[in-house]
Amino acid sequence: MGLQMAEMTLQTACTNVQQAITTAAQDMGPNDGPEELAQLLGTVFTTMQKELDKGVNEVKLGLKMQGLTTSLEDLKGSMDIANENIAAMEKSCGFKDKAELATEISQCKKTTSEAKQAMVTAFSDWIKSAAAELLSKVVPWDQSQMKKFNAEKIPEITAMVSSMCDQLQTLVDSAGGAVVKKSKA
Repeated sequence: MGLQMAEMTLQTACTNVQQAITTAAQDMGPNDGPEELAQLLGTVFTTMQKELDKGVNEVKLGLKMQGLTTSLEDLKGSMDIANENIAAMEKSCGFKDKAELATEISQCKKTTSEAKQAMVTAFSDWIKSAAAELLSKVVPWDQSQMKKFNAEKIPEITAMVSSMCDQLQTLVDSAGGAVVKKSKA
């Protein structure tokens, strides 16, 4: 499997989520109310969940083929963290109570920020652990080359997740601002 497969799988997932974010941002209109904006954000969260499930299934297969049992077990924990955080964002960004709209927007932004940190940390921890386990499976004469490769690739791969989450945070901030403007109009 190696980091290349994980990187390609992640790149595809991030591209699809970033496309959903871009589409939601383009579809956000000045006349959108809280319900419409919550629906746009919901579409992004649904895409994140779909891509997470698809990517994890692909990576599971690769981990099984390589005999990386610890990484396979750790992947479940990382997926649980991502699932919990996607669900928390979706719930907190529902914008349902107009009387509490300012509080809901603030909570949505806070939850998204916390989710970003949790998901990036969980992914980073998992990819480092998986790379270390894979390193232990290769022949000694290939280990130094693989260590160098891992040292370069792990930060790059983690940066993809971070960038995707940053774009999501920007979208949430924009949606929050749009909701505030609409409610004052």
